[in-house]
Amino acid sequence: MAFDGNGTFNRLYDWTDDAANAVNISSTKMDAEQDGIATALSAVLVKDGQAPMTGDLDMNGNDIILDIDADTKINMATDDVVALDIGGTSGVLVGRSAYMDGVGLARIMRGHVTGLVCSQDTDTAHDINVTAGATANTTGAAIMYLSSEITKQIDAVWALGDDAGGLDTGAVAASTLYGIWLIQRSDTLVVDVLISTAFTYAGLTRPTNYDRAQLIGACTTDLSANIIAFTQSANYFRHTGEAVLEVSDNSITSNIYEPRTMVGCPPLCLAHITGYLTNSTTGETQGILNIRTNGAGEVAGTESEAWSVSSHAGTFDKTEQLGWVMTDASGIIQYAAEEGAASAATIGIRCVGFLMLSRGNAA
Repeated sequence: MAFDGNGTFNRLYDWTDDAANAVNISSTKMDAEQDGIATALSAVLVKDGQAPMTGDLDMNGNDIILDIDADTKINMATDDVVALDIGGTSGVLVGRSAYMDGVGLARIMRGHVTGLVCSQDTDTAHDINVTAGATANTTGAAIMYLSSEITKQIDAVWALGDDAGGLDTGAVAASTLYGIWLIQRSDTLVVDVLISTAFTYAGLTRPTNYDRAQLIGACTTDLSANIIAFTQSANYFRHTGEAVLEVSDNSITSNIYEPRTMVGCPPLCLAHITGYLTNSTTGETQGILNIRTNGAGEVAGTESEAWSVSSHAGTFDKTEQLGWVMTDASGIIQYAAEEGAASAATIGIRCVGFLMLSRGNAA
């Protein structure tokens, strides 16, 4: 009879009963019993993989555990498709035209961040907390997963683990922009967080053996080297302690752009700024402030090209406006103002926050 369809093997005969009933040993019975055993053994899944399965494998809620210490693959022929069914509905199809391994998933995730929200912790002046989450490393070769929240100290050199130092090198500096990085060792897959003035992988001073990284946030210190309060929502970071003063310039040349390396927002982001132009005299009737991405082609002194704020009515003493401008790969913007013969203009720019375009997508 072999297996009964529920995984239970049933014998055909009971040799003890036969002996008690004086039934002689029969070759016919023996052959039938042994044939049943042979049939049953032929239906089992042998661990050396010498034969394919002939039916579905019902795990009945149990796990399939792969060896994490060795490479494990699911191989299929070029014309095969693997379907992952959830609740009877096919959710993911993987075939030759959509081959997906760990690297493929990481490349898809590059530029995407799940969780990993940054905030200040108990010591708001020095501690950065990062929630659990995942993102791909800078090369798109692996997905790094932080399984639980972690707090790192900007005023202490990096050490492994929660409530430990986070700075990659040196001492925390005043009025300085810092990147917050997720890092991982490819040999052990241990994940941690690193704080650095670098905003590229090449610029990082990484702990030994931590060969994977991705940018997940940024913060700025004030004149006392304390973290300026901020709030993060998705990829937007808002300075809630104070707007960062970027420019206060009263020695401009009319309609000539000048550069500024931003402290309140990272490279390759949309800086959320308030720009203002003040006039210390009362003899000028027009003022125009232009702010643009470094190297862009917008002409100064116009209101239709670069981000601008202007005043034309009568005499003015100040004109101000909130807006956005993109920083370049070095974090630089440019500003210019139209300064009439009778004016002594001062340009002011403050950063109130930034939309971090490079979050999860640093190189």
